[in-house]
Amino acid sequence: MAADPNTDETSTQRFERPASASERLREVSFPLAMRGYDRHAVDHFVAELLAVVEDLESRQTREGVVQKALGELGEETAGILQRAHETADDITARSRGQADARLQRAEREAEILRHDANAYAEQVIVDTRALWDERQRLIEDIRQLADEVLGNADDAMDRLKLPEQLGTAEPVEPGAEAEEAPVELGAEPAPLGDEPAPPGEDPDPHGDDPQTIALAGDPEGEPLPDDHEPTQPFRLGSVADEPLDDPSHEESGHTVELEALPGGSEDPPERDRD
Repeated sequence: MAADPNTDETSTQRFERPASASERLREVSFPLAMRGYDRHAVDHFVAELLAVVEDLESRQTREGVVQKALGELGEETAGILQRAHETADDITARSRGQADARLQRAEREAEILRHDANAYAEQVIVDTRALWDERQRLIEDIRQLADEVLGNADDAMDRLKLPEQLGTAEPVEPGAEAEEAPVELGAEPAPLGDEPAPPGEDPDPHGDDPQTIALAGDPEGEPLPDDHEPTQPFRLGSVADEPLDDPSHEESGHTVELEALPGGSEDPPERDRD
Protein backbone atom coordinates (compact mmCIF):
# COMPACT_ATOMS: atom_id res chain seq x y z
CA MET A 1 0.00 0.00 0.00
CA ALA A 2 1.46 3.28 -1.07
CA ALA A 3 1.60 6.19 1.36
CA ASP A 4 -0.43 9.25 0.66
CA PRO A 5 1.91 12.12 -0.18
CA ASN A 6 -0.55 14.73 1.05
CA THR A 7 -0.72 13.03 4.44
CA ASP A 8 3.06 12.94 4.77
CA GLU A 9 3.36 16.59 3.86
CA THR A 10 0.68 17.54 6.39
CA SER A 11 2.42 15.56 9.13
CA THR A 12 5.75 17.19 8.30
CA GLN A 13 4.26 20.66 8.45
CA ARG A 14 2.54 19.82 11.72
CA PHE A 15 5.80 18.89 13.48
CA GLU A 16 7.99 21.58 11.92
CA ARG A 17 8.55 24.80 13.91
CA PRO A 18 7.35 27.85 11.98
CA ALA A 19 10.20 29.90 10.62
CA SER A 20 10.88 33.23 12.19
CA ALA A 21 10.95 36.50 10.32
CA SER A 22 14.71 36.60 10.28
CA GLU A 23 14.92 33.16 8.77
CA ARG A 24 12.45 34.05 6.10
CA LEU A 25 14.41 37.19 5.34
CA ARG A 26 17.56 35.16 4.99
CA GLU A 27 15.90 32.81 2.52
CA VAL A 28 14.14 35.46 0.49
CA SER A 29 15.08 35.68 -3.18
CA PHE A 30 13.95 37.93 -5.96
CA PRO A 31 13.67 36.84 -9.61
CA LEU A 32 15.81 38.61 -12.14
CA ALA A 33 14.12 41.01 -14.50
CA MET A 34 15.23 43.65 -16.86
CA ARG A 35 15.12 47.27 -15.88
CA GLY A 36 14.37 46.39 -12.17
CA TYR A 37 15.86 47.56 -8.86
CA ASP A 38 19.54 47.50 -8.22
CA ARG A 39 20.41 44.18 -6.76
CA HIS A 40 23.04 45.52 -4.36
CA ALA A 41 20.62 48.08 -3.00
CA VAL A 42 18.00 45.45 -2.43
CA ASP A 43 20.46 43.13 -0.69
CA HIS A 44 21.59 45.99 1.54
CA PHE A 45 18.05 46.80 2.50
CA VAL A 46 17.29 43.17 3.22
CA ALA A 47 20.37 42.94 5.43
CA GLU A 48 19.34 45.99 7.43
CA LEU A 49 15.81 44.69 7.76
CA LEU A 50 17.18 41.35 8.92
CA ALA A 51 19.22 43.08 11.62
CA VAL A 52 16.20 44.97 12.83
CA VAL A 53 14.10 41.81 12.95
CA GLU A 54 16.79 39.88 14.81
CA ASP A 55 17.06 42.72 17.32
CA LEU A 56 13.34 42.71 17.83
CA GLU A 57 13.30 38.97 18.25
CA SER A 58 16.11 39.10 20.80
CA ARG A 59 14.33 41.80 22.71
CA GLN A 60 11.16 39.83 22.62
CA THR A 61 13.03 36.84 23.94
CA ARG A 62 14.55 38.83 26.80
CA GLU A 63 11.20 40.35 27.63
CA GLY A 64 9.72 36.88 27.67
CA VAL A 65 12.36 35.72 30.08
CA VAL A 66 11.79 38.77 32.23
CA GLN A 67 8.06 38.28 32.14
CA LYS A 68 8.51 34.65 33.06
CA ALA A 69 10.82 35.57 35.91
CA LEU A 70 8.40 38.25 37.02
CA GLY A 71 5.60 35.75 36.88
CA GLU A 72 7.53 33.27 38.95
CA LEU A 73 8.51 36.02 41.38
CA GLY A 74 4.93 37.17 41.57
CA GLU A 75 3.75 33.67 42.32
CA GLU A 76 6.42 33.28 45.00
CA THR A 77 5.56 36.68 46.45
CA ALA A 78 1.90 35.78 46.43
CA GLY A 79 2.71 32.56 48.29
CA ILE A 80 4.78 34.46 50.83
CA LEU A 81 2.00 36.97 51.31
CA GLN A 82 -0.53 34.18 51.67
CA ARG A 83 1.60 32.42 54.26
CA ALA A 84 2.18 35.76 56.05
CA HIS A 85 -1.57 36.39 56.18
CA GLU A 86 -2.19 32.90 57.48
CA THR A 87 0.55 33.30 60.11
CA ALA A 88 -0.81 36.70 61.13
CA ASP A 89 -4.31 35.28 61.45
CA ASP A 90 -2.98 32.40 63.53
CA ILE A 91 -0.99 34.73 65.78
CA THR A 92 -3.98 37.04 66.15
CA ALA A 93 -6.26 34.15 67.03
CA ARG A 94 -3.82 32.76 69.61
CA SER A 95 -3.23 36.21 71.10
CA ARG A 96 -6.96 36.81 71.32
CA GLY A 97 -7.44 33.44 72.99
CA GLN A 98 -4.66 34.11 75.50
CA ALA A 99 -6.04 37.57 76.22
CA ASP A 100 -9.52 36.15 76.77
CA ALA A 101 -8.14 33.44 79.06
CA ARG A 102 -6.16 35.96 81.11
CA LEU A 103 -9.15 38.27 81.30
CA GLN A 104 -11.37 35.46 82.53
CA ARG A 105 -8.73 34.41 85.09
CA ALA A 106 -8.42 38.01 86.29
CA GLU A 107 -12.20 38.27 86.60
CA ARG A 108 -12.33 35.03 88.61
CA GLU A 109 -9.53 36.18 90.91
CA ALA A 110 -11.22 39.56 91.36
CA GLU A 111 -14.49 37.81 92.21
CA ILE A 112 -12.72 35.60 94.76
CA LEU A 113 -10.99 38.61 96.33
CA ARG A 114 -14.26 40.53 96.47
CA HIS A 115 -16.01 37.56 98.07
CA ASP A 116 -13.21 37.14 100.63
CA ALA A 117 -13.23 40.87 101.40
CA ASN A 118 -17.00 40.85 101.93
CA ALA A 119 -16.77 37.78 104.16
CA TYR A 120 -13.96 39.35 106.19
CA ALA A 121 -15.91 42.60 106.55
CA GLU A 122 -19.00 40.71 107.71
CA GLN A 123 -16.90 38.73 110.21
CA VAL A 124 -15.34 41.95 111.50
CA ILE A 125 -18.83 43.43 111.95
CA VAL A 126 -20.01 40.32 113.79
CA ASP A 127 -16.92 40.31 116.04
CA THR A 128 -17.33 44.02 116.73
CA ARG A 129 -20.97 43.54 117.70
CA ALA A 130 -20.01 40.61 119.93
CA LEU A 131 -17.30 42.68 121.62
CA TRP A 132 -19.76 45.55 122.08
CA ASP A 133 -22.35 43.21 123.59
CA GLU A 134 -19.68 41.75 125.88
CA ARG A 135 -18.68 45.27 126.90
CA GLN A 136 -22.28 46.15 127.71
CA ARG A 137 -22.66 42.92 129.69
CA LEU A 138 -19.48 43.63 131.66
CA ILE A 139 -20.68 47.17 132.37
CA GLU A 140 -24.00 45.83 133.63
CA ASP A 141 -22.23 43.21 135.77
CA ILE A 142 -19.92 45.87 137.23
CA ARG A 143 -22.88 48.13 137.97
CA GLN A 144 -24.78 45.27 139.58
CA LEU A 145 -21.72 44.31 141.62
CA ALA A 146 -21.23 47.93 142.69
CA ASP A 147 -24.89 48.14 143.71
CA GLU A 148 -24.53 44.93 145.70
CA VAL A 149 -21.38 46.21 147.41
CA LEU A 150 -23.05 49.51 148.26
CA GLY A 151 -26.13 47.67 149.48
CA ASN A 152 -24.03 45.40 151.69
CA ALA A 153 -22.17 48.44 153.03
CA ASP A 154 -25.46 50.17 153.82
CA ASP A 155 -26.77 47.03 155.54
CA ALA A 156 -23.56 46.78 157.56
CA MET A 157 -23.85 50.41 158.62
CA ASP A 158 -27.48 49.87 159.59
CA ARG A 159 -26.53 46.85 161.70
CA LEU A 160 -23.55 48.60 163.27
CA LYS A 161 -24.29 50.11 166.69
CA LEU A 162 -21.74 51.78 168.90
CA PRO A 163 -21.54 50.23 172.41
CA GLU A 164 -23.15 52.11 175.20
CA GLN A 165 -20.65 54.22 177.10
CA LEU A 166 -20.26 52.17 180.32
CA GLY A 167 -23.88 51.09 180.01
CA THR A 168 -25.36 54.55 180.72
CA ALA A 169 -25.01 56.54 177.47
CA GLU A 170 -28.00 56.76 175.21
CA PRO A 171 -27.69 55.34 171.69
CA VAL A 172 -26.38 57.88 169.26
CA GLU A 173 -26.91 57.85 165.51
CA PRO A 174 -23.73 57.00 163.60
CA GLY A 175 -23.93 60.23 161.66
CA ALA A 176 -24.33 62.33 164.79
CA GLU A 177 -21.46 60.51 166.50
CA ALA A 178 -19.29 61.21 163.47
CA GLU A 179 -20.26 64.87 163.53
CA GLU A 180 -19.71 65.30 167.29
CA ALA A 181 -16.45 63.36 167.59
CA PRO A 182 -14.66 63.04 164.27
CA VAL A 183 -11.72 60.72 164.24
CA GLU A 184 -8.50 62.03 162.77
CA LEU A 185 -6.29 59.74 160.74
CA GLY A 186 -3.11 58.81 162.57
CA ALA A 187 -4.37 59.93 166.01
CA GLU A 188 -4.88 57.45 168.84
CA PRO A 189 -8.56 57.34 169.88
CA ALA A 190 -9.38 58.31 173.46
CA PRO A 191 -11.32 55.90 175.70
CA LEU A 192 -15.10 56.27 175.48
CA GLY A 193 -16.79 57.64 178.59
CA ASP A 194 -13.61 59.22 180.01
CA GLU A 195 -12.39 62.77 179.72
CA PRO A 196 -8.84 63.34 178.50
CA ALA A 197 -6.41 63.14 181.41
CA PRO A 198 -4.63 66.34 182.43
CA PRO A 199 -1.01 66.66 181.48
CA GLY A 200 1.36 64.83 183.84
CA GLU A 201 -1.22 62.32 185.13
CA ASP A 202 -1.54 58.68 184.28
CA PRO A 203 -4.49 58.36 181.89
CA ASP A 204 -5.07 54.75 182.95
CA PRO A 205 -4.23 54.20 186.68
CA HIS A 206 -5.42 50.59 186.51
CA GLY A 207 -2.95 49.71 183.72
CA ASP A 208 -5.65 48.73 181.20
CA ASP A 209 -5.26 49.14 177.44
CA PRO A 210 -6.34 52.70 176.52
CA GLN A 211 -8.23 51.26 173.56
CA THR A 212 -10.14 48.71 175.67
CA ILE A 213 -13.57 49.60 177.07
CA ALA A 214 -15.39 47.62 179.75
CA LEU A 215 -19.00 47.31 178.71
CA ALA A 216 -20.29 46.00 182.06
CA GLY A 217 -20.10 47.19 185.64
CA ASP A 218 -21.12 50.31 187.49
CA PRO A 219 -19.96 53.57 185.89
CA GLU A 220 -18.89 54.84 189.30
CA GLY A 221 -16.56 51.88 189.93
CA GLU A 222 -18.83 49.80 192.22
CA PRO A 223 -17.79 46.15 192.59
CA LEU A 224 -19.67 43.53 190.56
CA PRO A 225 -21.43 40.58 192.21
CA ASP A 226 -19.60 37.28 192.56
CA ASP A 227 -21.86 35.42 190.12
CA HIS A 228 -21.31 38.01 187.34
CA GLU A 229 -19.63 36.64 184.21
CA PRO A 230 -16.81 38.69 182.75
CA THR A 231 -17.70 40.57 179.65
CA GLN A 232 -15.73 40.67 176.43
CA PRO A 233 -14.05 44.05 175.98
CA PHE A 234 -14.04 45.71 172.56
CA ARG A 235 -11.29 47.58 170.81
CA LEU A 236 -11.64 50.49 168.47
CA GLY A 237 -10.63 49.41 164.98
CA SER A 238 -8.78 51.26 162.25
CA VAL A 239 -10.29 53.85 160.03
CA ALA A 240 -12.04 52.34 156.99
CA ASP A 241 -10.11 52.55 153.78
CA GLU A 242 -13.06 53.43 151.60
CA PRO A 243 -15.85 55.79 152.70
CA LEU A 244 -19.35 54.38 152.37
CA ASP A 245 -22.16 56.02 150.49
CA ASP A 246 -24.21 56.54 153.67
CA PRO A 247 -25.23 60.23 153.75
CA SER A 248 -24.75 60.32 157.51
CA HIS A 249 -20.98 59.72 157.05
CA GLU A 250 -20.27 62.01 154.12
CA GLU A 251 -19.71 65.02 156.38
CA SER A 252 -17.04 63.43 158.56
CA GLY A 253 -15.30 61.62 155.69
CA HIS A 254 -14.11 58.81 158.09
CA THR A 255 -15.79 55.94 159.87
CA VAL A 256 -14.86 54.09 163.04
CA GLU A 257 -15.06 50.31 162.95
CA LEU A 258 -15.42 48.22 166.09
CA GLU A 259 -13.26 45.14 166.26
CA ALA A 260 -13.69 42.39 168.81
CA LEU A 261 -10.73 41.11 170.74
CA PRO A 262 -9.71 37.50 170.17
CA GLY A 263 -11.90 34.97 171.92
CA GLY A 264 -14.98 37.16 172.10
CA SER A 265 -18.23 37.39 170.17
CA GLU A 266 -19.00 39.93 167.45
CA ASP A 267 -22.12 41.36 169.15
CA PRO A 268 -21.56 43.43 172.33
CA PRO A 269 -22.84 41.68 175.48
CA GLU A 270 -25.89 43.04 177.15
CA ARG A 271 -25.47 44.61 180.58
CA ASP A 272 -26.41 42.36 183.44
CA ARG A 273 -29.47 43.60 185.06
CA ASP A 274 -29.97 43.22 188.79
